Amino acid sequence: MSCRSGFDFYYYQKLIQLRHEMPIITDGVYELLDKENESVYAYLRKGEKETLLVVGNFTDKTINYHIEEKVQAKKSRLLISNYNAAETFERDLSLEPYGACVYLLEAEK
Repeated sequence: MSCRSGFDFYYYQKLIQLRHEMPIITDGVYELLDKENESVYAYLRKGEKETLLVVGNFTDKTINYHIEEKVQAKKSRLLISNYNAAETFERDLSLEPYGACVYLLEAEK
């Protein structure tokens, strides 16, 4: 097994763990962002008090991606990523090739 395969195993293991621990992943209201963008898939999963921001780069190139102004957060933290993403939500993200990241956003009050 290569190092990458080992990383992939633990990454998907963590995804499954999050799905079981966080009802918002399956029960949150889905909202697609930037639907015309064929290179980046970005969406929100909205709950009552928190929101998940999911962003994925579907290309083999690094992409600098700007998150819409309507996405707001009082506090945030990175839940999971398959690359070295910022630990807290930043409006301008540098997405590595085939990179994906998920942020937990606490709603503005």
